[in-house]
Amino acid sequence: MRICGSCGIALGAERIRRRDGLYCCAGCAGGGPCVCTYEHDLGRYPPSYYAKPVSLSDLLDRYESSAENEALRKIKSKKAEEELN
Repeated sequence: MRICGSCGIALGAERIRRRDGLYCCAGCAGGGPCVCTYEHDLGRYPPSYYAKPVSLSDLLDRYESSAENEALRKIKSKKAEEELN
């Protein structure tokens, strides 16, 4: 089985050949990023080291910590503005 020289997905019949290798799409052939959609062809997903599965609880934790960090940045920014005035 042949794989894309850039993103690593399994190549189908529609592929781009360049002197330096085979690619799945124009994005990969041009140096990235990949512009393929895997929605209807789940068997062509990149190897697991490209997209590690994440649980819903992990996603929510990341979102909450990101929101908290943003809130802290706003508070620090407001305090810095008050100190300047």
